[in-house]
Amino acid sequence: MDLATIQQAVRDDWPETLTTTVLDRRIAAAVREYSRYNPRALSTTLTTVADQAAYTISVTPPVNGIWFAFYALSETSVDISEALEALLRQPTRYGLTSQYVIEDIKEAAHIGAITGDWEWWPGTSQLVLDPTPTASGLTVYVTYWTGHVLNTGGTAYATIPDADLNILVDLTLAELLTKPQLEAATSPDYAEGSERVTTHFMGANIAQTIDRLRSGLIAKYGGTGIFVGP
Repeated sequence: MDLATIQQAVRDDWPETLTTTVLDRRIAAAVREYSRYNPRALSTTLTTVADQAAYTISVTPPVNGIWFAFYALSETSVDISEALEALLRQPTRYGLTSQYVIEDIKEAAHIGAITGDWEWWPGTSQLVLDPTPTASGLTVYVTYWTGHVLNTGGTAYATIPDADLNILVDLTLAELLTKPQLEAATSPDYAEGSERVTTHFMGANIAQTIDRLRSGLIAKYGGTGIFVGP
C-alpha cells in the first residue's frame, strides 16, 4: 500500500492541515495497531547450543509472537521421522469414518515422540525449548509474527493489501483524535454570568468515535490483538 495514497486519503477527511512529519508518525502508529490483528508471518531458524534452553531471535523487524516452532530432539530423530512418516502414509481404509481419527492420533503420537516443546517469553523476547537441548548444532525451525514496516525507499507498506486502505485511514484518524481527546480531558468547564462553555462531554464523544474508527479492523480480522513493540 503506497504511503502517499494513505496520506492523501487521511488529508481528505481530517479537517485541519497536517504536516507530513506528523501525519507519517500517526500512520506508523496506525500500522502498529493494524499489525496487532493482521501481522506478517515470517520464518527463520536458530541453532541449538548444548545445555542452553533460552534463545533470542534477532531479526528485523523484531518478533512480536511465535506461531510455531519445530524442535527435533536430535538429528537422528529427523531420519526416524522420515521413515515413520512413510509408514503412516500407507494406504488406509478411509471409507471408515473412524480411520481419519485413528490416523490423526497416530500422526500426533509420531510428532510428539520426536519433537520437543517450546514457549515464547514476550517479556524477554526469548524462545525457550523443553527439554533443554543436550546437543549443539540442531536446527529449530520457527514461524513468527511481526509488524508491517515501510519498504526500503520509505514509499509504501508493501505487505499491507490495498483492499485495507479504508481500515488504515480510519486507524490513522483514530490516532489523530487522541490529541483532541487529551485536550478535552484536561479542559475544565467554564461559566461566567450567562456564558457557559462545557467540554467534559467531548472526551467521551471522541472515545466513541475512536472505537468506531477501529471497529473495521476488528470486524475484518477479529480475535485478540498481539503485542507490538515500538
